[in-house]
Amino acid sequence: MNSHEAITQLNIDCYGCKGDLNNKDRIVQIAERAAKQVGATVLGKGSVSYPGRGITAVIFLAESHILVSTYPEYQYAIVEIFMCNSQADHHECWSGLYDYLQPARISVNQDVHYVGNGNGLALHKASRNLDL
Repeated sequence: MNSHEAITQLNIDCYGCKGDLNNKDRIVQIAERAAKQVGATVLGKGSVSYPGRGITAVIFLAESHILVSTYPEYQYAIVEIFMCNSQADHHECWSGLYDYLQPARISVNQDVHYVGNGNGLALHKASRNLDL
């Protein structure tokens, strides 16, 4: 039997952020809450602060991951929401992070990776820019 699965990936560039981009504990907490809110299964979490500025936070999910990297000196953050759970609302997951980061402007790219043809081989990928 052949089976196919769509894995959605949102890549969000956040410009002019007003939220505290050095508060790794708060960013981890918000990303974890956002994952649980959309029904994702949290397997672990981690974060690192870089000397002087910025953080990277990751929430490891049974469905993949949520990643946030910040650059406070530029009021800039990158958010990646990558989940293979087609029932999870990626945009709802993003909304909690949006509220915290408070970007003045965002650029969103959505990739949908279609995988599995019965042999575990990737079929194709579709990308588009979104206006949220």
